[in-house]
Amino acid sequence: MSFEQIDYRYYLEQNRLKESDRFQPVFEAVENAFNAIEERRRIETGPPGGKIRILIHRDDSQRTIEAGDLKGQSTPPELTGVTIIDNGIGFRDENWQAFKTVYTSHKRRLGGKGVGRLSYLQAFGEATVTSTFAEAGKWKQRRFAITRTPEGVSDDTVEFFADADCETIVVLKHFEQKYRKKAPKHLDAITRSFVQHFFQRFSVDDGISCEITDKWDDREIDLHRFCSEEFMIRKQEQTIQINGHDLSITHSKCKTRVADKHEVMLCANGRVVTQHDVPKGILPTKKKLDSAQGGYFYVAFVNGFVLDSNANPDRLGFALEDVSEDGDLFPDDLPTIQMIVDEVSKAGREFLASDIDPLEAEHRKRIIEYCNKKLPYMPLLTHRIEHLMQIPFGLSEREFDKEVWSIYSDWKGDIRKRFRQMSKTVRENTDQLREFTEGYREIIRDMGQMAVYELAEYVTDRRAVIDFLDASMAQDGDGKFRDEDAIHDIFFPRKQTSNDIAWDESNLWLIDERLAFQQFAASDIPLRTMGLDGSVSKDRPDVAIAYDKMFDATFAFGDKQPPFSSLTLIEFKKPERKDYNEKEHPVAQALRYIREIRESKLIMHSGRRFRIEENSPIHIYVICHIVENLTKYMSGYTYFESPDGQGFTVHMPRENALLQIITFEKLIADAKKRNEVFFRKLGIDGDIELRSADESDEEAA
Repeated sequence: MSFEQIDYRYYLEQNRLKESDRFQPVFEAVENAFNAIEERRRIETGPPGGKIRILIHRDDSQRTIEAGDLKGQSTPPELTGVTIIDNGIGFRDENWQAFKTVYTSHKRRLGGKGVGRLSYLQAFGEATVTSTFAEAGKWKQRRFAITRTPEGVSDDTVEFFADADCETIVVLKHFEQKYRKKAPKHLDAITRSFVQHFFQRFSVDDGISCEITDKWDDREIDLHRFCSEEFMIRKQEQTIQINGHDLSITHSKCKTRVADKHEVMLCANGRVVTQHDVPKGILPTKKKLDSAQGGYFYVAFVNGFVLDSNANPDRLGFALEDVSEDGDLFPDDLPTIQMIVDEVSKAGREFLASDIDPLEAEHRKRIIEYCNKKLPYMPLLTHRIEHLMQIPFGLSEREFDKEVWSIYSDWKGDIRKRFRQMSKTVRENTDQLREFTEGYREIIRDMGQMAVYELAEYVTDRRAVIDFLDASMAQDGDGKFRDEDAIHDIFFPRKQTSNDIAWDESNLWLIDERLAFQQFAASDIPLRTMGLDGSVSKDRPDVAIAYDKMFDATFAFGDKQPPFSSLTLIEFKKPERKDYNEKEHPVAQALRYIREIRESKLIMHSGRRFRIEENSPIHIYVICHIVENLTKYMSGYTYFESPDGQGFTVHMPRENALLQIITFEKLIADAKKRNEVFFRKLGIDGDIELRSADESDEEAA
């Protein structure tokens, strides 16, 4: 005998099984066992009993020498096969003919597709069937094998018995290596796979017992009891309607020993076909939830005629669209997979409300406090609260900030996109300006709100920088000051250029607001490394800055070779430094830098050459404390002392340069004055005393 009208070997070649579907052939055999028992109940009178036994076979070659048997190993050996035994109706002639007919409608009323047994050899090398049954008043036993041949079925024999009982034994042998290595090994994990797949069957007692046995540890598990005692904490039934189609949902709180994530399982005729993660934002966390009965994961089992009638023959998918192509559905359209998963998950959220509401309240509190603390994020509480509430629960501070920043960036992008679209519309419809006025006002309000909070955070950061620099000027417990490098990093990170850091990572505005608009800046990098053409100098200005155009905020070089309009150098000296000499003092250092730059005339940057014109002014700042022996090195130059006595301006006309020596006290006091009005507007002006630098010195003395 053979499967009629099919080349079975070719069928197997054309229908490969995914590794994740490794147990599908076993599930088909178990489902056939249930169907056989149900058919026997329908035909015969008597008590509605029924029993299915599932026997696990393992690789005996993996025995441990010490123990001498399989129980000597801490990890079970791999599965090699499975035997399924049932006391159903058996392979009577009618059932035998249906078994040989591909796509038979014999079990259509049970949801059968007519191809389940074809999957046996998709993961196993061989299958044998021995079926004992009663027919026409006689007991018979039919034996046959399913092999990888065009015919598929071989060695079909029938014997007669004087007396027997109904029993069908299906043995699936030689579990293929690529499937067995991915299959769970421990019996609890295997049982979990069966319970998940047949949840609808095992969650109710229909009088059919089903046990799984593993001789490796002599364990036998009742699948109905496992489902009720080990699998679930609580379940609840609900019916919803999507686009006119009724769906029955079994909401379940599954214990963590058998479930490891929140899922929606779509079923056909009581069997799980596909599994889907609960969409982001519906539950507050991907981690387990807690109840009075312990930790659990939410699992929904979904059934309905629309799923039964659209399940693929192999029960590994549905003939439903994953998502709607145009985003809309007409009333008579079939629901998409995503639509079902979304609506079921929302219903699940209501089922879990008593456990989730306290978590969401805490989550909302965290979001509000975080956004109120981070000024630019405050508008999100008005404009994007739903998006914020979709942030997963329990994230670290860093992960949480990334999520909020992503939402904030999307909001800013949306505002700017709306502004561009509105601007374009107005330009194209100048005669309808009044009609667009309100839309413009709304966008401008959003943009203004965004800008205000970003500016507020920036100003707050400035206050923190000023306070930190002020504190850095104090002596430590040993009467020593911070070294030059530590102070340097406050203004601009050492060994970095403006290409290496974000524009707001430097604090050159402390010296002069214009320094924030440099085209190129390099910090503590030798002139020759910086790109000064032809230079062999090892001198390293603390900060060197080049401008193409003052206040050019694009930070971009032109395609040609424009001259830099000016250059700025900055030097920091350790507070109270006094060891200046003829070779090492600010004026001499400034002259060396100027000479190197003037002689080079070119700066190489990013593989391109930029001219330094002879008349390009060079501005040098030296930030230090004024000590007695510093002024003697200024002889020969015209210099002026600042009115507050906290700095000098040295004119160098021959070099077309200007040297400014500023004390740390003056720099801090001036920075406070420039920003005081902003601090006051934000209410962060407390403890900022706008004293002159000389007053500070007098008090310190």
